[in-house]
Amino acid sequence: MELEQVLEWINQRVIDRQGNSLSPIEMAILKGTWLGQTYETIAASTNYSASYLNRTLAPQLWQLLSNVLGQSVTTEV
Repeated sequence: MELEQVLEWINQRVIDRQGNSLSPIEMAILKGTWLGQTYETIAASTNYSASYLNRTLAPQLWQLLSNVLGQSVTTEV
């Protein structure tokens, strides 16, 4: 599966479960981690700090995806 297809599939699962889509920063985190980027690299292309991504946004995203997909979703970036 190509990256864009994966992102669309995940986003659709979130929409189906919660009624709203992933935010642009959540999509950036997903894309970056898929590509093996660090939070520092992801932060450099966004308006967020790496520590905020690492400590706040990413953990919330992984928890959301765990709930939506029904299995634990984590990453070590």
